[in-house]
Amino acid sequence: MDLKVIRLLTLLSGIPLCSVAQPFNAYIKFDGFGDALFIDASEVLPTESDFTVEFWFKTCTDTVYIQEAFMGNGDDLEVNFFSNPPDTHHHYDVCALEAYGSPYHCYQNHFLIDSLWHHIAVTYHYSSTDFGFFFDGHGGMVTFDDDFDLEFNGTFYIGRGDRDNWLWNHFDGSMDEVRISNNIRYYSNFSPDTMPFTSDNHTMALWHMN
Repeated sequence: MDLKVIRLLTLLSGIPLCSVAQPFNAYIKFDGFGDALFIDASEVLPTESDFTVEFWFKTCTDTVYIQEAFMGNGDDLEVNFFSNPPDTHHHYDVCALEAYGSPYHCYQNHFLIDSLWHHIAVTYHYSSTDFGFFFDGHGGMVTFDDDFDLEFNGTFYIGRGDRDNWLWNHFDGSMDEVRISNNIRYYSNFSPDTMPFTSDNHTMALWHMN
């Protein structure tokens, strides 16, 4: 799948932005002012199916209060995060939304602020409408009472797009190895693979950001 670029994105190789170098070959940097990649959501997100969205990221914006969106289509699915010093915690949310942002539910996981690379995986169980959230392979399931209509007819953005409804601001940080699958890859705690993702029969999209 080819991603379209909304604004110029900087592709970096071997240039550390924070305290730890990237574990793969290269990565992409978002500047927090509208950078985004986009593709038709129906091409990469399955309708009436389980799915998994996963990626690696790091952020350097850990000194001020921020609310930023990693990715999503703005109407059905968002993956967001909060940073609220001096609490010394980040709050990583996965939000499921119906049209126009209401109703929505978020699940939070917390960890001490750092500038390291982290893995996030979001899973969705279609028949039970359960979302799973795993931060560095740890997390849990959240069961929603609402019947979410996840048709994904809009535009899917990596970074935050400007054309759909969004809860939070643009992502300011780095991202790598984005993979979307039409199955649930993780049911319990796991150790994230530190090698680049590979494609298989369940892979809907895979971007190495190289």
